[in-house]
Amino acid sequence: MYLLRKVRGPRWDRVDPNDPSVIVRAAEDLILRQGEDGLSVSQVTVEEDDARAVAMRWISVHQDSLDRALDFMLIPESLIPAGALVTTSDGSGDLLLEERHREIKYAGTFTRETLAADILRLGCRPMRIPMKDLQVIAAQRSRDA
Repeated sequence: MYLLRKVRGPRWDRVDPNDPSVIVRAAEDLILRQGEDGLSVSQVTVEEDDARAVAMRWISVHQDSLDRALDFMLIPESLIPAGALVTTSDGSGDLLLEERHREIKYAGTFTRETLAADILRLGCRPMRIPMKDLQVIAAQRSRDA
């Protein structure tokens, strides 16, 4: 299983995974937002189609701006220590997103920097959702409005 998280692609793609400044920059995508107890992610299977479908649903529910392509990282669940991944509600009311929503809890030596370093060292690359796919979501929103 994998965990899906929206990221800024250039922080992760074609970078030196051993450069401390690269790790710090990538870890910015793993910061908890104000009021969060854990890092919000969606659990997906290894199949790219599943990850893309969940990313598209997440975008349609949570992303206001659709003016540029968006990048998502598939984080191997094996990188998360036992007990650090918990099932919670994302509050969206969307059945698919609710059942797949998880939070990563940082504690002790497990930090956003150590997670970023592990992801980078594994060679994980972001998955891009191109503008043409976002235009489909924008068109659906226009029809629903």
